Amino acid sequence: MSIQPITGNYGQLPQLPPPVYGQPPVGTQPSTLTEGDTFNQIGGYVGSAGGGGFASFKLNGAVAANYKNTLDMIHNGSGVGNTFKALFTGTKEFAKISFKAAGLSALVGGGVSVVVNGYQAATGKITGGTAAGNIAADAVTSAVGGVGAVAVGGTVTWGLGKFLSGTPLAIIGIGAGIAGSVLATHLIKKTGIDQGIRDGVKGMFGS
Repeated sequence: MSIQPITGNYGQLPQLPPPVYGQPPVGTQPSTLTEGDTFNQIGGYVGSAGGGGFASFKLNGAVAANYKNTLDMIHNGSGVGNTFKALFTGTKEFAKISFKAAGLSALVGGGVSVVVNGYQAATGKITGGTAAGNIAADAVTSAVGGVGAVAVGGTVTWGLGKFLSGTPLAIIGIGAGIAGSVLATHLIKKTGIDQGIRDGVKGMFGS
């Protein structure tokens, strides 16, 4: 008894075109992150870090002094009313300091962004509208980073003020401020607010 092979036309498997180097495989999406995007993202973080460091250098001492004054008001007075007044006064003063920090950091971060995006636009890598959107978004994120910088840097300066002074305390405080600025910048980027600003300004230029 011999076994006969099974024959029949069951169709042919589809043939896929050979991969082309430089293109994504079939069924996948190409990455939208270009070299220019990476350059702009790095520039944004560098600007925010620089702005946060500058704001910390200028205002960490003011934040630390505000903490001290607030606690002194609480300790030297009595009653809930005094505590509330001390906290209200301290919060109001911190808001003033934060506003100054936001302006200083936005000035530095926006300046860095002007250089980065100006170069990108001048070399034809991005349009003028894209550059304007990036600059606006970087200025806003740097402003938020400045608030984070003095919040962290000022707190560290106040906390270590009992043990350190002079240049060592200033360096540590500025370093903490830079870390706070980068963290705040990262968090606001996570919300997509910066992208909304970028798209809105870019749309005003029609490109």
